[in-house]
Amino acid sequence: MTIAQATPADGRAGSGSAAVGLKRLRDLAMLLLMLDGGLRPGEVLSLHLEDISYGRRRVTIRKRDDHPHGARGKSRTERVVDLHEPRTVEAVSRYVIRHGGGTQLPARP
Repeated sequence: MTIAQATPADGRAGSGSAAVGLKRLRDLAMLLLMLDGGLRPGEVLSLHLEDISYGRRRVTIRKRDDHPHGARGKSRTERVVDLHEPRTVEAVSRYVIRHGGGTQLPARP
């Protein structure tokens, strides 16, 4: 199940508390990646699981045009961002574990 399936199109959380908790984890992970890592919103939305190196606390930003909703980063070059705040990696890890995987980090519809 993706976030788009768990959350109605108007953005309100579904009736299940699991959907609400998952949405909060997603939002926290996205916010911390932007705040602590300096990632742009399009870069966060384009992240794939293989872009995150948990052991090195590092995220690789790649140029991608394959996001289902057209989100993309501003830059056309690849770059590596070190995440110095442990809370950021922990938030992303909690979200990925709770969501159950996949290849791309699920984003808002």
